[in-house]
Amino acid sequence: MNPVALPHAELDEIDRKIIEILKADGRLSFRKVAEKINKTEATVRRRVKRLEDDHLIDHFTVVMNDDAENITRAIVTILPSLDARKAIAKEMLAIPEITDLWMLGGKCGIFARVEGKDMKNIQDVVETRLTGIKGIQSLETCMVLKELKSKK
Repeated sequence: MNPVALPHAELDEIDRKIIEILKADGRLSFRKVAEKINKTEATVRRRVKRLEDDHLIDHFTVVMNDDAENITRAIVTILPSLDARKAIAKEMLAIPEITDLWMLGGKCGIFARVEGKDMKNIQDVVETRLTGIKGIQSLETCMVLKELKSKK
């Protein structure tokens, strides 16, 4: 579970610029970031450390090109019984092929992104792992044909 981040109101303009630059290219050195915002490397290093300590920056990562990954994706919408929502979500969090999971308001239920090496892998996750979870009234699996935009 991620610790609670401080409110965004505590970010000043320099913090916002640093975050914007690192979101675009997390591999940039603190020196290069400092040059872009006309501050010292020590200032950037200290601010990034504070942003990490305050849990405003969670982690740095590598995002692979979809073609290089050769991954099959599906979106699964689950309609849970109301009294089982939390228990269902807890079980789903333990499934490694589920890369993103949202509990939605209204009739939407639970929404999950499932990734696997191929369609059979996705099918196995849905048929053996998801359908075995108690409290699921129905589920719908939609295969992702092409990802057009992702924040990643």
